[in-house]
Amino acid sequence: MLPRLPRHCKLCVFMVLSCARQLSATRAPPGTPCADSVVPSVSEEDHQQRFFMLDEVRFEGSTCFQLLKNLKASTDSLGYMPDGPWASCLEQAVQYEEKNKAWMLDPRFLSRKTTPQGPAGQVVELFAERVVETQIHLEDCLQSIEARQDSPLQRVEKLASSLQELMLSRKT
Repeated sequence: MLPRLPRHCKLCVFMVLSCARQLSATRAPPGTPCADSVVPSVSEEDHQQRFFMLDEVRFEGSTCFQLLKNLKASTDSLGYMPDGPWASCLEQAVQYEEKNKAWMLDPRFLSRKTTPQGPAGQVVELFAERVVETQIHLEDCLQSIEARQDSPLQRVEKLASSLQELMLSRKT
């Protein structure tokens, strides 16, 4: 079920998904490009620098950071909105921001040169990275499948080559 988010949050999620920056994804090992890829865990540095507010947001007895750090992106049936734990953590993060109006006065925000995202923004940022990783993995998978399949021209060339070999072997 899609959480009830303010309209501006839904627009932000859509914009982030539409404009997500390219990241290097975890690729499947050579020879198995379509194997289910492993989601890279969030580094401790990223956790401390970019996703620290996810420790403040809780869902089902865990912090959202613990729930999301190794989780692939999942979307609703239309493919536009976060689903599952992603949607739940986003909803909890929005509620956290509404209940804790002074969250931006947290010393972790004030001690930085650039202002990191707030709780909901951190959920969206991590989700967007996971979406891009999945997209890159699927593109690799598709390229691998296409590389394994001969084009019609290649099949004709192989057939012609085989026929030519057959004809040459019969002449001798």
